Amino acid sequence: YCASGKIKFSLVYDTQNQKELTIKILDFIDLPLSRETGISVPFVKVYLYPQNAHAMPLTEVSKNLGAFKLEILSYPKENSCTFYGCPINKLCSSAIKFVILDYDRFSRSEFVADSVILLDEVSLEGEAITKHLNVRRTNVDTDMGSLLVSLCYQPAVSRMCIVVLKASGLPYHGEGS
Repeated sequence: YCASGKIKFSLVYDTQNQKELTIKILDFIDLPLSRETGISVPFVKVYLYPQNAHAMPLTEVSKNLGAFKLEILSYPKENSCTFYGCPINKLCSSAIKFVILDYDRFSRSEFVADSVILLDEVSLEGEAITKHLNVRRTNVDTDMGSLLVSLCYQPAVSRMCIVVLKASGLPYHGEGS
């Protein structure tokens, strides 16, 4: 991993209203581009660990005059999510993980960056917090590309149909290789 870009967000813990933790994404700074053409439809998944549940409002980040604008692709129609029933004693030993992915209509979403925030190290009173994003870099020498395939098993005739839907980043091997 290497650090590149930042995420700006706020956390609000409300003890009066079902012990809820609200996470609001405020901005992205220098969001790393994952493709040569840039990020087309990035979205954010927000996880609360060690719990298994996660809130997942999908947040689109689009370029608008050099800045990134937040837009929600699903309910609720805002740039925040809320975790309910979080006792403060468990919350202090928890972590929030932001995972930014680039949506691809024809294949799996591509990882852009992530950031893990330990909740005992930050304010839960709504102050703006800025943290670095971690970006995975692939080694070009060892990257063999990727294939997106569709598998269909037909048990009546004991047949497996395999269709290559998309191939990208495959190395070129000339004659005799």
